[in-house]
Amino acid sequence: MRVRIEAPAFDVLNEPEQETTVLPDYDSPPLVFDLRPRQVGPARINFDFFQEGNPIGTTSLPVEVTEHQVNHEADQGSRQRLRFEPSVTSPDLMLYISFERFREQPALVFTLIRAGQVGRTFHPVPLQSDPATHTARLYEHLTVLTEQLDPTANLVLGQKRLLPPEDIERRLKHFGHNLWKYLIPDDLKAVYAKERSSWQDKTLLIVSDEPYIPWELVWPYEQGEWQDDAPWCITLRLTRWLRRDFQGNGHEAPPTQILFRNIACLAPTDSGLPFAKEEKKFLETLIARHGLVNTSPQKYTWTEVMELLERGVYHWLHVAAHGNFYPPTPESDSAIWLQEKRPLTPDSIVGPDIEGHINQWRPGFVFNACHSGRQGWALTNLGGWANRLISSGAGLFIAPMWTVTDGQAFVFAQTFYDELLKGNIVSDSVRKARLATRMAGDPTWLAYTVYAHPNACIRQSVQLADEP
Repeated sequence: MRVRIEAPAFDVLNEPEQETTVLPDYDSPPLVFDLRPRQVGPARINFDFFQEGNPIGTTSLPVEVTEHQVNHEADQGSRQRLRFEPSVTSPDLMLYISFERFREQPALVFTLIRAGQVGRTFHPVPLQSDPATHTARLYEHLTVLTEQLDPTANLVLGQKRLLPPEDIERRLKHFGHNLWKYLIPDDLKAVYAKERSSWQDKTLLIVSDEPYIPWELVWPYEQGEWQDDAPWCITLRLTRWLRRDFQGNGHEAPPTQILFRNIACLAPTDSGLPFAKEEKKFLETLIARHGLVNTSPQKYTWTEVMELLERGVYHWLHVAAHGNFYPPTPESDSAIWLQEKRPLTPDSIVGPDIEGHINQWRPGFVFNACHSGRQGWALTNLGGWANRLISSGAGLFIAPMWTVTDGQAFVFAQTFYDELLKGNIVSDSVRKARLATRMAGDPTWLAYTVYAHPNACIRQSVQLADEP
């Protein structure tokens, strides 16, 4: 096992990555990291664990630096469980992105890890303004572009000016170019420019603890020299995972096999979305064709959906409905809208039955609902569906970050499931779904964010004696 330390409030005086062996029935040989504090006060030390190049989890420890000597007995505290999966193909590349709040000026810190190699950390990218405000406007732009309107004219002049498809395509490229220009550190850009051809089609897992940036849209280029044909979500087989939330809770690593047997679909009949009905029919046909079990509720009321979640009779949950994201209170007011406009919010994913089922079975969640892939800071942690489900143990979460068009959202879901059931890995299935969804003048194909292991695949058989 390889362990990498990240201690933003300290200088690491020896090797930041060290290896140890997990022994049967014995404690492992200890790892010692020598740290020198930069400041007095509370801080956190984070440890990322890897086995054969695969991430297997992150744990975070609170510490306090004092000016005087203290007598303090070792505190075991809460322990983060790590699950090992034998013979798992690791991602080709992992990019850890940390949102630092330990210094006076917040910054993004990037660490690139190649399978089985020591990671390299690049110069931090200081943030001069509030990323929440900046990215909120970015998502508004993308939503207005989905309506084929000029975002700036809409905001400043209050005028609805239609844009031709080629102008929308050019603006999407500008979004990606600006993310590359301003958020990717220069030394990482240099690495990419040198190795650009070898990165093509590689699996890339972005492991992050910042909630805002749509890294899928990053579109590399070099002034006067070259530009990629498409953003990272197309040129790479890209997925995400959450490293930890701001409260310091580490997340388990994404599983590489996700059970796809008991399937539940939530498609309210009063949503007014014609293709949501087609999506439901498609899933019912898929379930029948592959001998799966349909555990969808009879009605899509809040009460019946909560009973489904509490009984835990699903391995995979698909939603075809309206959704919204509410930045001030992302946990209690970001919603999936069920029958009769009743909201299902992240705050509903709580309690021993719901969380226990998710933690045991690590189900997949696909929310084909506008804005449901977005996140923001809640009172003490990351807020939104992704962190709530992954913190509970979910093995996969897919959702759009802005408004998507009804018909193209159906194409995305249909292609994704067809590819997944052919035996393709998640990252390949998503990329093919994006390409099938791509239509000039419609940003829907870029909207989806995917939290999963890039090499994850589905299995249709239960391997445990007791099943939900």
